[in-house]
Amino acid sequence: MKRSEEIEWERPKLDGVTFNAIGQQHNDLLMTPFGEGEVRDAVWDCGSEKSPIPDGLNFRFIKEFWDVIKPDFMRFLDEFHVSGAFPKGSNASFLALIPKVHEPQSLNEYRPNSLIGCLYKIVAKLLSIRLRKVLPAIIDERQTAFIEDRHLLHSSVIANEVIDEAKSFLWNNNMENVKAIKVMLRSFELVSGLKINFDKSRFGAIGATEQWILNAATYLNCRVLSGAEESDGQAGGTTEEKGGLGIRDLGKFNLALFRKWRWNLFNHHGELWAQVLESKYGRWRNLDATRRSIRESLWWRDLSSACNLFEGSWLKNGTKWKVGCGSKVLFWEDGWLEDGVSFKEKYPRLYQISQQQNQHIQQMGTIADTEVMIRTRLTYSSLVLTSCHYGGNRDHGLDGYLAVSQIFGDLIQVLILLPLASIVYRVVKRLIQLTPSAYMVNVEHMDRFSTKFGSEEHKGDIENGKESENAKPHKSSKVADFQILFGGNNEDDFMIGIKFTRKTVKLFSDFHTSDIIIALALCLVNKIEEAGSNKEKDVDFLSSLEVLIIDHADVTSMQNWYHVHTVIEHLNRLPSKQPGTDVMRIRPWYLDDHSRFYRQTVILGFYSNPDVNASFNHQCLNYEGKVKLINECKGVLHKVLPKIRQIYERFNVDSIVEADDARFDYFVKKVLPRINDLDQGGTMLFTNSYFEFIRIRNFLKSQNASFCLLGEYTTQSDISRARVCFYEGKRKILVYTERSHFYHRYKIRGVQNLIIYSLPERKEFYPEIVNMLDGSDNMTCTALFSYLDKLRLERIVGTTPAKRMVVAEKGVFVFCH
Repeated sequence: MKRSEEIEWERPKLDGVTFNAIGQQHNDLLMTPFGEGEVRDAVWDCGSEKSPIPDGLNFRFIKEFWDVIKPDFMRFLDEFHVSGAFPKGSNASFLALIPKVHEPQSLNEYRPNSLIGCLYKIVAKLLSIRLRKVLPAIIDERQTAFIEDRHLLHSSVIANEVIDEAKSFLWNNNMENVKAIKVMLRSFELVSGLKINFDKSRFGAIGATEQWILNAATYLNCRVLSGAEESDGQAGGTTEEKGGLGIRDLGKFNLALFRKWRWNLFNHHGELWAQVLESKYGRWRNLDATRRSIRESLWWRDLSSACNLFEGSWLKNGTKWKVGCGSKVLFWEDGWLEDGVSFKEKYPRLYQISQQQNQHIQQMGTIADTEVMIRTRLTYSSLVLTSCHYGGNRDHGLDGYLAVSQIFGDLIQVLILLPLASIVYRVVKRLIQLTPSAYMVNVEHMDRFSTKFGSEEHKGDIENGKESENAKPHKSSKVADFQILFGGNNEDDFMIGIKFTRKTVKLFSDFHTSDIIIALALCLVNKIEEAGSNKEKDVDFLSSLEVLIIDHADVTSMQNWYHVHTVIEHLNRLPSKQPGTDVMRIRPWYLDDHSRFYRQTVILGFYSNPDVNASFNHQCLNYEGKVKLINECKGVLHKVLPKIRQIYERFNVDSIVEADDARFDYFVKKVLPRINDLDQGGTMLFTNSYFEFIRIRNFLKSQNASFCLLGEYTTQSDISRARVCFYEGKRKILVYTERSHFYHRYKIRGVQNLIIYSLPERKEFYPEIVNMLDGSDNMTCTALFSYLDKLRLERIVGTTPAKRMVVAEKGVFVFCH
């Protein structure tokens, strides 16, 4: 026995984890002596035909003569309750061999069956009945066992979703993740006191070499997981008469099982596994969504595909709604009619103006008295105003009447996206100047506006009682365009609403009642995310926009154009709350969800790039068409200092998907060997994107190269150190990004050789970067490009030369003047 005893030691504890305990009421329930009624229920719950031995007495005998033998049973149970022990021999069991086939010939054709005495069965039944009443209070709902109606596959579904969420940091095939698995398993052993049987465990990985899998399995002290053998699957699916195995059609059977999961999700949405799926993907109706999310697990994606794709149509067509009391079936959205088509699909206009879109059939009244509420007071989810002059708590006085009456007049709502507060200051000042004097008797909150958006010079003028109309930037060694852009207030966290009334221009007005909203795209994205997580907040002021103006698009693209893309996607959507307005004044195309086709979008910038073009092509949908104004580029090569040889090398690429890898391969194989041949150092690598910056950094680090970094996220101390080390020759290579140059306009000293890994977006950066070359006799600039870089190339070399360079047979071009 001592060999089996566990050595006493301090077991690790789970901080913050508490376990449920039974109360005094449950304790009394467990300790109460057995009652006659309780014993009788336990006896009658046992099967009548079972017997402890072939010639013994079964439970049918006990039930028939219960009145006679009951006193003996109760005396036995009272003694057991006091002592907690069975009399010797009362819990003995007998093994009976039951034939599995007709006329068995060997032991393999028998099935052993354990026959337990009736007294033991009754006690076990009594204890299990009592425990069944107590277990719900102490067993957590996340437990995989001891829960009524809990299926083993339910735990597998939850585990699958948890692992899918963790795949973003545990999916790489490296030994660090293998060690992490080992640590987690060992921690489980220490905390639970259980042991992982590694000898019975298997380890496998997808996309890894056999040697790596063998090393990982050896580290975990387990065996390698062998892959399943492939089969054509034809012979097994045919019938036995045709020589097959008689196995059913696995494809159709799999679809049927998937549909059963959908049925379970509908009927058991309160269970834990269903709650996990609903919290991640929404209710079961989201299985019919056509748009997929990257957060979906493979299992959920397959389940959705089985419900939507044509392979599952035979099941879908064979499924009918059984309404019953109508407490689970949506009146408008579910296809509970005889033809399977929902009311939403049959009557879309009625659905748009209905106040009961999300109600069930039971909530709509009886068949004889169904109440469909429309046109009395529309819900905000079915209403979009063409101007933001509305308010649920607003008085309908003179101002309120003017606001509503002008909804369909000349007054429209405008959203202006700007990148910097200094630009906002200039735009608002200009708007105030252009406002007719009859509407500009008073400008409210002008001091607050100047304090928030003006520069330090503006704030000083305000304190002195004066404010200059056009403040000049402070003197600086930076170039002129940098001073104009960043010379004022550089704050990039702002939103302001402007409202025009008969005699007043109101600054910082509520966004829902503003005529013009000026904002940074990132701030609107934050508002959209807050509204998505907090039902009390909304961005319904984006619903009624009729004009969108994106100014300084080139500057915004340097920040993050994806924020602009997100904002445009959320414009002109159906609102979420209820306003007070006259339904008859709503323009019909808003009810038809066509408002985005009437919105006018103006994008202003010094140049265009793929991100801006994508928004122009796919998000500007005005039904009247679209117009793009493009100027012919003359290039900026003439601004480069004389005697600098500019060599343009074109690399071949088949598609945009392969562009990044093709550029990197060309750099490693063709350009990097030249850098290694230069012993004096002084090589600057200029790159257009942060992705390329990180890729080059990681590669140089793997090659143990002497380099330093100058990126947009590099700290000021590291920047100063890198510039000094590069200038003094302590580092041979300096990697510099365009965004870092955009925000700082550094002048790098000590540049002997320039490699432009990717051309800059802003054409003025090209001569600034190239002119950093030191005044040596052999100054060379090498620029890499492909036909996909045509937009950037023509801004630098000119439209005509760029067209020739991307299609010419030769791939090297030299400029020098």
